[in-house]
Amino acid sequence: MRMRARSGPTVEHRVLAVRLRMLRERAGVSLRAAAEALDAHPATVRRIERAETGLDARQVGELLRCYGVPPAVAGPIMAGLAAANLPGWWHRWRDTMEAWQQEVIGVESSASLVRTWHPALVPELLPHPRVRRRAVPHAVPRGQPRPPGTPGRAAARAPPPAVRARGRPVGPVPGGRPPHAGR
Repeated sequence: MRMRARSGPTVEHRVLAVRLRMLRERAGVSLRAAAEALDAHPATVRRIERAETGLDARQVGELLRCYGVPPAVAGPIMAGLAAANLPGWWHRWRDTMEAWQQEVIGVESSASLVRTWHPALVPELLPHPRVRRRAVPHAVPRGQPRPPGTPGRAAARAPPPAVRARGRPVGPVPGGRPPHAGR
């Protein structure tokens, strides 16, 4: 059997997998009993529920029948199966990425709002002094005094000499304001 190349589970895939686990637990069906319904090993059901394997329509349908899920609930789950199996936008670069990166991108790609920006995650933006002054104080717990003789927190985040020597300034986002730093 040929396995399709995967790019890591998308959020839709993860949600569907968790929903299957919750339905199994609510129905009081053991992993072994669910696996027997699929004529498979319990590890197969565990991988399905952890979004570690692709979702097969036949298997998902059989699990829903085994769990006694009514058609009114099973219908939307089966309809969402196609979206859950779509590869993520990063799929074509998966061979250059670590597994953990694919996991993170799978979650990040479904985000609709960024509530917190962390300067350590945008190292190319920190060389700009205005960004450091505005962002770094928010990234450090308040009330912790700086020992005498040590550089300020913003200065400590200054770019390394190799970055400064490039001669290409990296500034803040257009408009001159850095992204909101979480408090």
